[in-house]
Amino acid sequence: MDPELEVKLKQIFDHLDRNKNGSIDFEELKYGLKNAGIQIDDDQIQKMISSADENKNQTIEFEEFFRIASKSIKPDLNTISEYWMQFSNKPIVKTTEAPAWKLLIAGGVAGAVSRTCTSPLERLKILNQVEGMKDQKTMQKGVVRGLVHMYKTEGLLGFFKGNGTNVIRIAPYSAIQFLSYERYKLGMYYKWGEGQNDPNRTSPKAIHLTPIQNMIAGGLAGITALLCTYPLDLIRSRLTVQVKETKYSGIYGTFRLVVSEEGYKGLYKGMHTSILGVAPYVARNYT
Repeated sequence: MDPELEVKLKQIFDHLDRNKNGSIDFEELKYGLKNAGIQIDDDQIQKMISSADENKNQTIEFEEFFRIASKSIKPDLNTISEYWMQFSNKPIVKTTEAPAWKLLIAGGVAGAVSRTCTSPLERLKILNQVEGMKDQKTMQKGVVRGLVHMYKTEGLLGFFKGNGTNVIRIAPYSAIQFLSYERYKLGMYYKWGEGQNDPNRTSPKAIHLTPIQNMIAGGLAGITALLCTYPLDLIRSRLTVQVKETKYSGIYGTFRLVVSEEGYKGLYKGMHTSILGVAPYVARNYT
């Protein structure tokens, strides 16, 4: 800690601390900025308080003020307030100290439950996408009629046809995506964020990422998960589009048939197109 910088920042802090109780509240910060000719609206001032208030007591102690102000280019109130505003407008991404296996389980269970709940609509979507194949023109009747037709021709189990494969695919996909995002997020923080000045790489309680950094971390997480689970996605699609003929039977049987007819490359057919769709979608979700 630079003693000279600490003295200058303590003087600025004491100037803002009008009632001399060792902390700065909303009204004191507002008055101090206005008195210095710095016009900032109330909502922005509240954001500034919230971004620096680590102990959540709605006031800023000197240690909290120092963490923000010491990163400013110059130790003066105008420059500090400008940096503080920029800092408070960055998305705050909470970190988790949970081990990797807990992140994998949490992401996997969440993905499996959500996918099972939407299985009928997912299957109907796929059938409509391939409506020109075989005898599936009857699926052009809309969502409700399509679901009714599915029930009449295949029964209740028809709603969940291919869902076992879907769950087996989506559980690891969600798990890997969740874990990857946490790891890429930390990577962004230590490589280009505030963590680059932390040689010990201590685990932060919260990470401030720019929207671009958040998008990159999310996009990379989506691509990583897709690369690891794409063969299961292809097998799920092959099983799902079957209505009358049963060329493919089970996950392992479909895997063997695809490999024997198309080689291992067949397991990744269409992957490039999927990446183009998944990367921006997942990136936007995490922004």
